[in-house]
Amino acid sequence: QTGLPRISALAEGICRETVRHAAYTRSLMSFLAGPSDIGGLHEFAAGELTNELVAALEEMQRRRQLVPWADVQVLGERLAGQLTITTFEWAAGQLSDEGFRGAVLYGTGVLLLGVARGSATDELERLVRKFQKPAASGRRPASRRRPVKTKGT
Repeated sequence: QTGLPRISALAEGICRETVRHAAYTRSLMSFLAGPSDIGGLHEFAAGELTNELVAALEEMQRRRQLVPWADVQVLGERLAGQLTITTFEWAAGQLSDEGFRGAVLYGTGVLLLGVARGSATDELERLVRKFQKPAASGRRPASRRRPVKTKGT
């Protein structure tokens, strides 16, 4: 897959695998949220995700689905950041499993919609409309959230 379908597949894969390996992901997120000496492991993982996203964004630009002035490196970093933050929210219990998927796909769509053009605009608008409600309804009240544990707590 290339371009926008690749980005959508990455986002869907993150949602699917995060929920499938919930205990592991929550443990990893707790570890990464605390003060750590992991020697750049988080930066490495975020860098790999960013590289995948940048490659897909470059393909979108070649296909004229992304405005030519968009800096794909900056955009890829913002997309990776949005995915990471949403994963932390899910790990902390702020989002249900379905809310996590909705928030990831809604956030990805909204972010890309601002710089998309051509057929990608229609596809992203459909994505945003489809996941807008699940993103909002999947947010848990504060009383049902898990506390984020950090190393030593």
